[in-house]
Amino acid sequence: MIRLHNMCSLLLIAMATMLMASVHAAEVMILPSGQTVFVTLYRDNILRLKVQPTAGDFYRVTDVVVADKEAADKLKVSCATATSCLVEAAKASMTVTGHDLDSDTAHLIVEYRTGGVVSTISKVPVAPQFKDAPELTTTFPTAKKLFGLPQHAMDLALKEDVTYQLYNLDVFHYKLDDPGGIYGSIPFLMAHSSQHTTGVLFLNSAEMNVRILKSQEEANGAPGAHWKAEVGIVDVFFLGGANPSQVHEMHAYITGKAYLPPMFSLGYHQCRWNYRSTDDCLDVDAGFDQHNIPYDVLWLDIEHTDGKKYFTWDLHNFPEPTKLINSIAAKGRKMVTIKDPHIKRENGYHVHDEATSKGFYVKTESGSDYEGHCWPGTSSWIDFHNKDARDWYATLFKHDRYGGSTPDLYTWIDMNEPSVFNSHQVTMDRNAVHRSASGKQVKHRYLHNMYGYLHTMAAFQGHLLSSAGAAAVKRPFILTRSFFSGSQRYSAMWTGDNMAKWDHLEKSLPMLLSLSLANYPFVGADCGGFFFNPEAELMVRWIQAGIFYPFFRAHAHLETKRREPWLFGEDSTSRIRAAIAIRYSMLPYLYTTFFQTHALGTTVIRPLFYEFPAEENLFSEQNTYMFGPSLLVSPIVREGEAFHMVRFPSGAFWYDWFTGKKMESGTDTNIAVTMDTIPIYTRGGSIIPTKQRLRRSSAAMVHDPLTLYVSLDERGNSYGELYTDDEDTYNFESGAFLHRALSFSAGRLTCRAAPTAYTPKDRTKTFQSDVYVERVVIFGLSKEPRRIAATSANVGGNAADGVATATELTWSKVHDAIVVRQPKTQIAADWDIVIEF
Repeated sequence: MIRLHNMCSLLLIAMATMLMASVHAAEVMILPSGQTVFVTLYRDNILRLKVQPTAGDFYRVTDVVVADKEAADKLKVSCATATSCLVEAAKASMTVTGHDLDSDTAHLIVEYRTGGVVSTISKVPVAPQFKDAPELTTTFPTAKKLFGLPQHAMDLALKEDVTYQLYNLDVFHYKLDDPGGIYGSIPFLMAHSSQHTTGVLFLNSAEMNVRILKSQEEANGAPGAHWKAEVGIVDVFFLGGANPSQVHEMHAYITGKAYLPPMFSLGYHQCRWNYRSTDDCLDVDAGFDQHNIPYDVLWLDIEHTDGKKYFTWDLHNFPEPTKLINSIAAKGRKMVTIKDPHIKRENGYHVHDEATSKGFYVKTESGSDYEGHCWPGTSSWIDFHNKDARDWYATLFKHDRYGGSTPDLYTWIDMNEPSVFNSHQVTMDRNAVHRSASGKQVKHRYLHNMYGYLHTMAAFQGHLLSSAGAAAVKRPFILTRSFFSGSQRYSAMWTGDNMAKWDHLEKSLPMLLSLSLANYPFVGADCGGFFFNPEAELMVRWIQAGIFYPFFRAHAHLETKRREPWLFGEDSTSRIRAAIAIRYSMLPYLYTTFFQTHALGTTVIRPLFYEFPAEENLFSEQNTYMFGPSLLVSPIVREGEAFHMVRFPSGAFWYDWFTGKKMESGTDTNIAVTMDTIPIYTRGGSIIPTKQRLRRSSAAMVHDPLTLYVSLDERGNSYGELYTDDEDTYNFESGAFLHRALSFSAGRLTCRAAPTAYTPKDRTKTFQSDVYVERVVIFGLSKEPRRIAATSANVGGNAADGVATATELTWSKVHDAIVVRQPKTQIAADWDIVIEF
């Protein structure tokens, strides 16, 4: 009987394999429980295991999340029996074996091997009783620490014997060190050792609970995790690499690389619930100029609307919104308004009327519109699962539909977990019904964690639509609170309603690092804390930390005291100004890092083990981290510190950013600190482009000259890149950008075209830049120069076309640095600066 079953299964395999050829998947086995098992190759080291019933209605997350199509042409599947298969790719393999398939405890054992090492062993129950609650257990024989599973206000390294809930919820006054779900979820885990890194992505958008196993629970003492989703299918991606950055790039290949944000969005954002009127907004804007503090974006929360009806304005307090936006934009700044997913049920409100007539609201099981309470009162929720609804929602952003909007107005979407005040767990009923454009129904429980992601997709599409017909399509800027795998393709996110407390400041660092490891690079936390009132010391320290958040915004609750940067006393204002000035000076470096993230699938902020994967003492470090590949930062996040511990990896030289003093590598160093101290260190072997002139906004910096920070490694070498474009549109996709490589070796600093992994869609456009280098700061020279000269085909604009000229340069020693002044070498040109000793 078993022999007959095996023969039938083999026949079914052959038939199903032919049927699945068009979607590039290989069917491995059909199980007696009525489930099928698929394995797919997604690049050499990425293999996917999918287990689902042969028949049934199961929501497929991958239809809208997976960014790239699978390529199974290199996949080799050999099945010794109907219950045992070996799947081989060029650099990875997976053995899938069925056990006890005729019993109630039937399961698969999956061994994933990469780099000659079995890095992941998974047990997947496939008995009939598990088909509605998919689960698996993964163990990692080579790993020392596990990371990921955001979002939780917890430490960076995952804790043993703790169950992390992935269920997007609006949690009022969320607790620290609590593994319960909050606003967003990414079901991705990274297992790391000094020799190997493995990633597991369980792509299921239902509620999921992941218990981190005690090491002693496994026979070999390996760390592990037990995953269990409420409903759906097992759809798991295994990623293996030599280090975290390789696994990170593989993850980005699956769910998408982050979009390249416009430059203004990397500046400082000023927000509160709520700026009350046009005059209030203009006064805040003028305050930044009066106190000489740069900022880029002013935000409006829900009170700017007419009765909390989104895409409207309170015309009593904001009688001419277009004039307000244009007044702010005249200084190179932008505005943001909030647009939540709940829609007020009020006849005559155009959004509600259209959503009702088109049937675009989420439904109840009986077919009526789902209703609940949120900020406007009785509300319904747009069914963003329906592509037709997303397409319609996108039209609301068009300037002829959204009265008072302009191209300088951007979007904040909040409460999109979705938050429902009068419902269990303050969220949508799990039995609420979504409909696809074709009319197919799916219950909310299947896609709950994706709701905010789908909202973000629609808003992103809306911004593109509002920009259509312009000379160049502008890149959107959207901030979301709720998110899922793939949200990084469309928006920034922030960690929600934190508190003005020191422990919330400190915990923001591992929260953001965990998100970054899970392929969400454009992340931030509300500086100053959303709830309660920060004292001056906390506000200053939070801004000093916030300059190293990829997304940098201050925000506050309606009932808090006003806290614009100049309201904490003259000394605090000076310190806040100095910190924000550092952020703006680093925008060329930060923008270049975001471009690399977009092009390569890397990230912006990185735990130390990401850059130094072999140093086991760094695996749990979360207060000192990398800001891009070249800066080590250690924000002061504890009250009243007189001494601050900075952890310096042994794998590099480190220099104090302000003095060039060389620090001792491989040490935990206590440094004396004052309220003016911001611990920043450059990595030996790096070159960092900056702009040092203090301006009112990033737009005012476009033509400013550069200062290059050159930090030498143990061989006296260094390397860095500068990427620049128009900072605002998609013209870079048609070749309108400059990507320059800066290199120092044997006393020679050179600028050339950078080797790039980014390939434009076409090269129909070009980009011109008049930016030049006005200063070079060099850390780590073993002796003082005798002579420094610049050689270029265009030095100071004085050379004849194509004729190299040499200009002798002045320099001086400042602290432990050599500062070369006014080389005036154009960044778009090839040039050399030569140091003679």
